[in-house]
Amino acid sequence: MDQTSGKILHDTLAIHVIELRKFLTTEAELAAATPIERWVFWLRYADQYDADTLKRLFPEMAMYTATESLETIFLKTEDKQMYDSSEKAQRDRESLVDEAESRGEARGEARGEAKMLRETIHFCQSILGIVQTPIADLELLSVDQLDKIATDLQSQVRGRVT
Repeated sequence: MDQTSGKILHDTLAIHVIELRKFLTTEAELAAATPIERWVFWLRYADQYDADTLKRLFPEMAMYTATESLETIFLKTEDKQMYDSSEKAQRDRESLVDEAESRGEARGEARGEAKMLRETIHFCQSILGIVQTPIADLELLSVDQLDKIATDLQSQVRGRVT
């Protein structure tokens, strides 16, 4: 009887606690090992063997089935890792495309702003009767430099109008 719950436990269930590290059976000793020693060896070292070797070392039906289950889990895990890698690669490609588009948009905006500032400079220079700065010279300037020139010229135009 379970003392905590008061539930009656039947003889159909047995619980064993096994300290795996206390079993030191080697592969060479498996043929003479007890069933529990064989299972402990399988539990401790199955990950170090391929499925065919495990099936050869443990031909018992229960252990054969356990080995096949382990192989299925491994294959599913390997498939999942491949799928995850593929998904990551796809996300990385999409991220690179997004980044390239953003950079392209930023460059396009900067070019558009620079073009508008060059036109503003030429317009102000024509109103003021100043010789227009060649486009090639203006194209060498940064947006900040163009903005400063355009702002100064606009101030001069406003000063003439008032």
